[in-house]
Amino acid sequence: MITMALLCLASVVGLSQVQQGFDFRNTASFVSDRSGNIAVLPTTAYPTTVNGITFGWANPNLVQGRDRSNADDPRLAGINFVRNGQPATFYIDLPAPGAYNVSLAVGDANSAQCWRGCEIQFLDGSTVLATIANGLTKAGFFFDAAGRNWSNAAWPASNVSVPLNLKGPRLVVVIGARRPTGEATPIAFLGISDGAMPQFHFPPSLTVARGKQGSTSLTSKADVGFNSPVTLSVGSLPPGVRVSLNPSTIPAPGSGSSTMTVRVAPKAVLGTFPIGVTGVGGGVDRAITVVLTVTR
Repeated sequence: MITMALLCLASVVGLSQVQQGFDFRNTASFVSDRSGNIAVLPTTAYPTTVNGITFGWANPNLVQGRDRSNADDPRLAGINFVRNGQPATFYIDLPAPGAYNVSLAVGDANSAQCWRGCEIQFLDGSTVLATIANGLTKAGFFFDAAGRNWSNAAWPASNVSVPLNLKGPRLVVVIGARRPTGEATPIAFLGISDGAMPQFHFPPSLTVARGKQGSTSLTSKADVGFNSPVTLSVGSLPPGVRVSLNPSTIPAPGSGSSTMTVRVAPKAVLGTFPIGVTGVGGGVDRAITVVLTVTR
């Protein structure tokens, strides 16, 4: 379940460029972070400042951490976790109020979590902007900021960010349900960027018969304030399916289109499969999913 309020998709004129990822784990050197991302440990207390961003746990004594898997995306390599019934607060100080996009991974690469429920809230001061309350997620699966559950292989290309409109300059993140459930809420990744980013538009589904090919068009429309090429890539594919994108890079300012061509082998598995397409540009990731149906 996800409940949201005070959402705004528009970018804010004059807002400073922000694109920051926080990778939660127990040991800073366990994996190498993506460029620009910051490792967060249970001992990372507020105020900690890295790359001009001030952040940290308000109450580290409530937080524990684990290193999990160095074979996955480094954003999913470990967790910090907070016992339900004793929620902990994570602060991020931003350069200005305005519209921001928040991405999230709640789960664990090694163990099933949230048997009785996990909860994360985003606040602007004391005003709740969004609440993500999840049920059981299997080992190697993660909930995104929209409450959608993805495998560790699918999350990098498919996770959805949500917009938050902040009237103050600090994002407050509360991890852990207020009611004691005998378990914890684990956070693996938290990302925040300003409101300037490309918006992708894509037909929701495509049907291709075995031994045939089909195509569809992806359209990228850049928000005001975004001015960067957008490089497109495709996530994991089912056996017997090949995908090409032409062009694979949409030139600056990030508005344009690309043709996605899907080729299906004669003996490909029949069924319905999600295919994630990710666009990266200007320090921003944007993902969308098309559902491919393979028929006889």
